[in-house]
Amino acid sequence: MGHPQGRPAWQTAGLLVVVLAGWLGYANTATARSRTPSDPTLAAARQRNETLLGAATPLQDVVRFAQRRDTKKVDGSIAALQAQVPRLLQALKPGARRQFEARLRDLHRARRRADLAATAMAAVEAYRTLILSLDASVLTIPVQVDELGYASLKAELLVDSPAPHWTDLAQVARDARSNWERIRVSVHNDALRQLMQLALTSLNEAANSKDRPMARCAAQFTGAAVELLRRQYPLWRR
Repeated sequence: MGHPQGRPAWQTAGLLVVVLAGWLGYANTATARSRTPSDPTLAAARQRNETLLGAATPLQDVVRFAQRRDTKKVDGSIAALQAQVPRLLQALKPGARRQFEARLRDLHRARRRADLAATAMAAVEAYRTLILSLDASVLTIPVQVDELGYASLKAELLVDSPAPHWTDLAQVARDARSNWERIRVSVHNDALRQLMQLALTSLNEAANSKDRPMARCAAQFTGAAVELLRRQYPLWRR
């Protein structure tokens, strides 16, 4: 779905809300994340994925609570993550383990400095390390959906920084588009497909035009579309 050049951010928001509202009217909720394994090898892969996804949740929470400047809940989410670290490190391959440990050190260092923006960014990058370590062979929801979730979170942080990182945002938008193209044909709802396409097109145009309100709106609606994809993929694959 196209997006006319120069559309004001409020018009983009209005279009996205219309599409989203229409879809939410009949969206169903599903919580399944991985396909049921049929042998011990698949069972082990599924368990490993569940460990990684379990740690991804508090990282997402760190980002959201940091954005709200709710330091008590940020610390609670970090504590919840830390409790999972021993088991999590066993589930990661050596390269990913080293990368995650570095991100975790960045997170703790930023929190000690009371730098919530840096804390959130470290959490976002640690989250990506986990989702890129998932075993795609036992996933019901394609990993590209989680990559799009990462893109929406990182885009919000880039836009909300005192001096928006437009070059980085443009790269996030390009990567998000690439991930979307890999799964677009498997999205079996026109409204949801149009919502994501419009959000990503708007994000790219906002980065190029350095339009902060449009970029924030597009990042938020990318996140909304991601949540709908997470609900619907298990239903489509039954």
